[in-house]
Amino acid sequence: MTWFVLLIILGSVRSQFAPPIDPVAEVTTISTGVEFTITIPYSTTISPTPPTDPLPTNTVKTTVVTTVTHSETTENSTTYSSSMSPVLTTPKPLRCETNCTFQAAYIESANLKKFPKNCTTVCADPLSIQHETDLTEKQLTNAFKNMKHLIGSLLVTRSKFSSGKFLANLESVDCDNIGQFKWSLNENLTEIGLTSLKSVSCQVEITSNPELAKLNLPNMMPTPSQTADHLRTGVEINGNSPELCITEQEMSNFLSNENNDIGTMPQFYCSALNTNDTIKSCVFENSTLATLETGCVKLKGNVLISENDEEHTYKLESVKDILGSLTIDGTNLTDIDFLDSLENVVALKGGKKNLEENEQLKITENQSAILIQYNPNLANVTFPNLKRAIAKSDQVIIFQNNSQELLMNPSVCWNIRNVLNTSNAGIPTIDGQDCGEY
Repeated sequence: MTWFVLLIILGSVRSQFAPPIDPVAEVTTISTGVEFTITIPYSTTISPTPPTDPLPTNTVKTTVVTTVTHSETTENSTTYSSSMSPVLTTPKPLRCETNCTFQAAYIESANLKKFPKNCTTVCADPLSIQHETDLTEKQLTNAFKNMKHLIGSLLVTRSKFSSGKFLANLESVDCDNIGQFKWSLNENLTEIGLTSLKSVSCQVEITSNPELAKLNLPNMMPTPSQTADHLRTGVEINGNSPELCITEQEMSNFLSNENNDIGTMPQFYCSALNTNDTIKSCVFENSTLATLETGCVKLKGNVLISENDEEHTYKLESVKDILGSLTIDGTNLTDIDFLDSLENVVALKGGKKNLEENEQLKITENQSAILIQYNPNLANVTFPNLKRAIAKSDQVIIFQNNSQELLMNPSVCWNIRNVLNTSNAGIPTIDGQDCGEY
């Protein structure tokens, strides 16, 4: 009966005027001969500081678990100990005000009045514009004119619109990384045209728009959401007009975050080479390093390192991105440490209108992103910071006819596989062999 008395005493801490509960209560010794443990959960309201006012105003809702342990001692006495472990549970904050939420399968004239037109942040999962959206571009522009931030997926599918300029003021879309920023099956879509859009925390899918010739997304960066458990995002641009090109600025933005997986890309870079880069960008001219400036971070064009270029390779030490291919052919190099900063090689073709005037952007359908061949002294090859190598060819990185030491060293192959975090067995190949054939 004595331990029931103890439980009643412990229960008295429910009073909100009691002083703060010490995580370890005092130990009471009672002479019995039984060993057991009793756990009593209950909720109480506890002031974070001892109350001096009979009506405390700053309280924290806390769940307290009280454990009473009864253990036998050698003197036939029993020790009770009480420990109270507060577990604070904080609800996930609301992302939008209640009056800034839109709940509908898709937007149309029947529910247009329900769209929160005065909100700068809108929650809608999804915000869908589709073939059943019986609204004009002007009506959508008016509805969305104040919306700068969308929490939820954005789906534009099978719509009648030629661009997305009705979302001209949209600056961010947050899908917790797992939702979609999707533009698909829009027969009249010629550009997306969201020039204010900066951040997209979604899986980006731009597919099967037969007239889509340009993205016009100059500032959009796939950016993993800070509130999501799933950290990776992805970009897939496929099945659109054969004339679709991507600007170098758009590609650089897609490459800016290492947690962004790059899938299929347009096969052309757009003709314009000027961007708003704050980093130093250089154009690789005349297929030689001799005239290249130092300090370049981004290189545009197909970089060729050949015989007698060895003394100029130091100029590549600062390069992180190559928008074009990289070839090392017929040199006396023993290593490629000058490429330690290299992060991305994206070998797309130059724009069709630009091919004749800019030979440096020509890339064939089966050209690899990185080709290293006929370097008899090359024994040490690493790309410690390489994150992506993208090409239209299935063979993205190729080594062939280099030193026997390079061929017989399986760590070269596996180190590249590991740094790229790829499961593609064909990345890289060394004299026709992949990593699994060593």
